[in-house]
Amino acid sequence: DAFHIAHSGNFPLYQDQGRPEPLFRLMQAAGLLLYGEGVWAIRLTSAFVGLLTVAAAYWAASECLRDLPRSTRQIAALGAAITIAVAIGHVTVTRSTYRAVPQPLLMLLMTGFLMRGLRLSQWRDFALAGLFGALGVYTYTAAYVIPLGLGPLGLHLLISRRQRWRIWLPRLIVAGLVILLLVLPVILIAMQTPEAVL
Repeated sequence: DAFHIAHSGNFPLYQDQGRPEPLFRLMQAAGLLLYGEGVWAIRLTSAFVGLLTVAAAYWAASECLRDLPRSTRQIAALGAAITIAVAIGHVTVTRSTYRAVPQPLLMLLMTGFLMRGLRLSQWRDFALAGLFGALGVYTYTAAYVIPLGLGPLGLHLLISRRQRWRIWLPRLIVAGLVILLLVLPVILIAMQTPEAVL
């Protein structure tokens, strides 16, 4: 499919069971256009996504640990990045052409922007968290549960930051709405032909 997309510019849409999600095929097609044709171009795209995932692990961990002293936060974030970098599953998947390669990157970006949004109360961060959460749905079937994480986060905030609900609740709703709007095509297909999605 990636070769077909790169050559023709046409994106094949499948509605039968077991077809891959679209985002990875588009990324691979872009890689073929950038690096030339061949299996190595496809592997290189996966490896680059893997490198970005290591950097995203560092950033997301440091956003999650903002209440710690800076040196402790940096050591913990470095530990998260090293863990991803040497994890045999991550190394194996990012050196192959497996379609789940972008999912950890998108999950980490969603987490990092959510945490930064909660810290800085900026609407943009919540919208970006929603964008990356929705892109995860277009990456791999297991990512369908990622947007559901907003529910437990909202419950936690209701318990821990009840006095500031007027600040975080509308922003969290924005993240949810961005996800909902961007994932709406998948939801509609799932309602009409569940076996094409699940």
